[in-house]
Amino acid sequence: MKLSFEKILPFILIFVGIIFRFLPHAPNFAPIGGLAVFSGIYLSRKNAYLIPIGAMLVSDIFIGLYSIPVMASVYFSFILAATLGRIMKKAGKIPGIFFASIVSAVTFFIITNFAVWLFTPWYPAGISGLIGCFYAATPFFRNTLMSDIFYSMVFSGMYEICKITAFTYFPAKKIAENG
Repeated sequence: MKLSFEKILPFILIFVGIIFRFLPHAPNFAPIGGLAVFSGIYLSRKNAYLIPIGAMLVSDIFIGLYSIPVMASVYFSFILAATLGRIMKKAGKIPGIFFASIVSAVTFFIITNFAVWLFTPWYPAGISGLIGCFYAATPFFRNTLMSDIFYSMVFSGMYEICKITAFTYFPAKKIAENG
C-alpha cells in the first residue's frame, strides 16, 4: 500500500489539533473549530468529522474528561462546524471559510453555554441563570471567534500551498480534493 498525501493528511491534522490543545494558549483560542471548518470545506465527509472529533477525543483523554452532557455539546458543536464547512464549500473558499467560521463560533457559544447552564450546578435554573451563564461566557466568545477564523484560514492557506507545491514538484501526481 502506497501512502499518499490524502491518506496521511487526516492523521497529521489530528496530531496538530492534539498538540495545539496542549500548547499554552489564551482561553478558547484553540484550533479545533477552525480545523472542523477547514475539514468540512476541503476534505471528504468522513474526514471532515473524524479529524476534529478524533483530535478532541484523544486530547480530552489526556487533558481530562468532564461532564458527559457538556462534553457531548462541545463535540456536537464541532460536528456542526464541519457540516457548515461542507455546506459553505459551494460559496467559494474565502467567503465560505469566513462565513462558516463566524457561524461556527456563534453556534459553539450558544450550544455549549446552554449545556453548561442546563447540566451543571454552576448557574441557577430559570432565565436569570441562563442569562448569567451567557453573560459570564461573553469574554470567551471573542477568542472563539478569532481562533475559528484564524485557524480555518491558516489550515486552508497551508493546504493550498501544499497543493501548489505538490503540483510544482510532482506534476504527474496531482492531489485530488475529495468533494
